[in-house]
Amino acid sequence: MESELQLIKQFEADSNWLKTNKDELREEYTNKFVAVKDEHVAGSNSDLKVLIKELKKNKINPSFVVIEFITKDRIITIY
Repeated sequence: MESELQLIKQFEADSNWLKTNKDELREEYTNKFVAVKDEHVAGSNSDLKVLIKELKKNKINPSFVVIEFITKDRIITIY
């Protein structure tokens, strides 16, 4: 099992990969949830519950992947 620090670093790398590649992902995955693991798309589906089931079926723990809904248009998030 990976250490907690390794998991956090991989989650951060996956988040950054998703952010960097979002425009390209938008072309193929519009209006779908996308799961990113190890800096690649591990799964996608328009239904989050189905995506989580697919990840588990492929022995991927959904708790350790970045999952984001990809919209057609860019959305600006203000924190």
